[in-house]
Amino acid sequence: MRLDELHWVRRVPWSLDANWKVAIENYLECYHCSTAHPGLAKLFDVRPDAYELHEHERFSFQVGPPREGRPPGSFIDAGEIPRAQWHWAWPNLTVNVEPGAQNLSIDAWFPAGPHRTEGVTDYFFGADVPEALAEEVMAFSRQVGEEDALLVASVQRGLASAMVPEVNPTTTMRPSKATQRREPSKTSPPTGSKTTSAPRPFVASLTASTKFSSL
Repeated sequence: MRLDELHWVRRVPWSLDANWKVAIENYLECYHCSTAHPGLAKLFDVRPDAYELHEHERFSFQVGPPREGRPPGSFIDAGEIPRAQWHWAWPNLTVNVEPGAQNLSIDAWFPAGPHRTEGVTDYFFGADVPEALAEEVMAFSRQVGEEDALLVASVQRGLASAMVPEVNPTTTMRPSKATQRREPSKTSPPTGSKTTSAPRPFVASLTASTKFSSL
């Protein structure tokens, strides 16, 4: 990635019918990708032994290798970036790099009430990236985003149904005692180590002191 060669191309506003914490939690894993994102799963290897998830105290990132035998001629094969990178920084910033030509996108997520999230995505591309290729990358991003919008809206409806007793959908979402964050034991993996098991419930960590926590 040559950041000094990137230039801004477009800002895209968007909104989600879900609490911002629900929306961010969905971004943080790809266990749902094989079924919820068929287009992504055709291009990327989302198997647990191939897809990487790295967790740290205030950020995490995912690495998605291209799938062998993927359909030829996609944006993935149009440049030197070998793998996808999807980064999250506490509390509401995500940075995405798709494989192929020089590219980067930055998402800012903002609470717009207890049941709604609004945000913007800024897209950057290398100066030598053809317009048609940039449009293909942005169309891929838009498709994945639309699929995720349906998922998080469904989760939000479930939370609002009062069938989850630990959650008050009109105030801060709080974890049950069973899911609250615990001090790591001596046998726990070190902070920042790669894990292939499900990450700790993110709703728990998002109820820490922050100006967003009551929305």
